[in-house]
Amino acid sequence: MAISCARRSIEVEKLVGSASFQIPVRAEAAVPGAGRESVEVLMEDAFASVAGAEAQAGRVLISGQVQCQAVYRLGEEGSLRALTARAGFEQAVDMEDVQPQMAVRARAAVEHVEAAYDNGHMVFQLTVAVTLRVRSLTPVEAVTEIAADEPVETLTAAVCSARTSAENSETARLSDSVSLPAALHARVVLMQWAEPRVESAQRDLGGVRVSGAVQVESLIASSVAGRPVALVRCQLPFEQLVAMPDWLEGEPDCEAEVQSLSVEVEEKGEGEDAVLKLDCALLVTARLDGEDCVDAVSDAYVAGDGALSLTRETLAVCAGAVRTTARETFRGALLLPEGAPGAGTALAARVRPVVSGWEAENGAGRAQGVLEATVLYMPSGGDQLASVRAELPFAMTLDAPAGDDAALSVTASEAEASALMSDRMELKCVLTARGVSWRTEETGLVTDAQEAAGQPRRHGMGLYYPAPGDTLWTVGRRYRIPLERLKADNGDAAALTPGVPVFIRAAAEKTAAQ
Repeated sequence: MAISCARRSIEVEKLVGSASFQIPVRAEAAVPGAGRESVEVLMEDAFASVAGAEAQAGRVLISGQVQCQAVYRLGEEGSLRALTARAGFEQAVDMEDVQPQMAVRARAAVEHVEAAYDNGHMVFQLTVAVTLRVRSLTPVEAVTEIAADEPVETLTAAVCSARTSAENSETARLSDSVSLPAALHARVVLMQWAEPRVESAQRDLGGVRVSGAVQVESLIASSVAGRPVALVRCQLPFEQLVAMPDWLEGEPDCEAEVQSLSVEVEEKGEGEDAVLKLDCALLVTARLDGEDCVDAVSDAYVAGDGALSLTRETLAVCAGAVRTTARETFRGALLLPEGAPGAGTALAARVRPVVSGWEAENGAGRAQGVLEATVLYMPSGGDQLASVRAELPFAMTLDAPAGDDAALSVTASEAEASALMSDRMELKCVLTARGVSWRTEETGLVTDAQEAAGQPRRHGMGLYYPAPGDTLWTVGRRYRIPLERLKADNGDAAALTPGVPVFIRAAAEKTAAQ
């Protein structure tokens, strides 16, 4: 019996490996004018970005940089000072099955930062958390049709592999000027940070049009009595076309990352409003999530005297991503350490979420961690700015379930603080959690079919009483009957009922040659 198979290739995207790890980073900068004067650090901050992630044989090489900031007081000076420091990091991560040219997605975030003065330098000690996911596209040959000298019945099923069809990045340059009231007496920007937010992503001629805004917060030195600093919030809207081939299909998935941020105060004449000048480089990345589908044969039999030997394969196919966003307001009490100046007027707050875990709970994902918070405040009855730091636990629930093939990020914005009592403050902020989990489904398909030694089928008529789990396919396969005949002989039945007899007519088939 001659057998021929029609085949089609399907590209299956697989998770080759994932890793989460921490990298200690040290950065430093000279402190101008520092000698024997004491240096008091009031607030520190840092952010990290990935510069490159390359898959090599058996490992992934990742590189990036951190930018650190510190606000400090030198000696008995009443005014505040600020400085920045930068450093790079690089790490090789062993992953046994990784090969060159595989797709790597990497994210870096500062989990902890401390600044301390040491021998004329401000030294920053950071912990950078890095997450990596490596995926590969593997072609699989699936059988779509089987033909033979005798009639062949095939059972087919749609096999769809979700995958990234294309990915590209563009850099958007954002700039704006914001008027600062003359009464603020703004002098210099001490510190700034930003949170980008993608609000929409739409297919457009030539690519994907991504729009959103960057929330910028700037800590500004002021000469107003009793308010030496002020926190100014403003938004930089953006709209960027990320080039993509028009013929590619798929749903866009986009993200944005701040690569650099510059904020400066431009002072005007006496009594005139100052100007806050902002400049931001934003890396906008767009991906097209598509599908590669094929109607593949999952089972087959010969409706005659011949027999088939089927080669089967079980594939773990990425069936798509489940993305979710959760926002909620956090409130917590921040206790001042013993001996700290009593709480008065809170002037600025900075909050950094550190996720310690994301676990499955009742079909959803529960994220938990701590908020590293710093509050600048004027003490009650005092005239010199003070600061307090604390770690506050938090927990959030997301619709997307946690798992090995999942990713989560949590950001904090709109942080504010107010005095509750002389020894404690209330901290309030908005937490935004973004989670994504990739669904994997196992599916069986036939990759080859050959002739097998078979026994002639029995001929005649009879009744068969279906057992639970029996279908038209399983009965037809058992007696090697064409499905259409089995259906026609049983009143065009679409399904079987356990215990209700099925009429079986296994008659000899005559070919044209006979």
